[in-house]
Amino acid sequence: MPSSFPGPGPVPVLYVSVTNFPAVQPVSGMVNVGNLPTLQTVGGTVNVGNLPLDTGGAVRVTTAAARQPVTIELVSPPVTLQNAQVPLGIVDTRDFSSISYFPQASGDAGLYAYPYWRWNDDEPFTVVWDLRGTDNGCRSELYFGGSNRVTCRVQGTQLQIAVRSLAFPSSTLTSFWVTLIP
Repeated sequence: MPSSFPGPGPVPVLYVSVTNFPAVQPVSGMVNVGNLPTLQTVGGTVNVGNLPLDTGGAVRVTTAAARQPVTIELVSPPVTLQNAQVPLGIVDTRDFSSISYFPQASGDAGLYAYPYWRWNDDEPFTVVWDLRGTDNGCRSELYFGGSNRVTCRVQGTQLQIAVRSLAFPSSTLTSFWVTLIP
């Protein structure tokens, strides 16, 4: 049988019609759609009900921004501690993996800062001793003023730091920052 493509040269493009695919085809892995023209003519109906639309009704395609650390100031102005435990504000830690907190103090006595955690709004805050990578369960100890940064893993959906002075003389907590780390 003689060849229908005699001699050297480009091979003509053959078009194949495939009609037996289901209406929705599951795909796993990556799909390269880089070979489509800028505008694609479509006959019939295209379902884009699960895609975001802009105000004009066109499909919106964006890249999600990476989560960034969030820093929260818990003490401002300074707080004087006189042999008492003082709870600081409640911080929502959902969607974060670690916290870093940074207390700064002045005065003659030292102070402890403890993270307390809870999972639900109706539960009490409790200490969770996380000794992985630390020798003090994520507790900060300051003596005669100074500062100390502590980083630990998130142990609940909400965090409350409690600060107390170590001795009868007063200490002043001059600032307290918490950074939530994705």
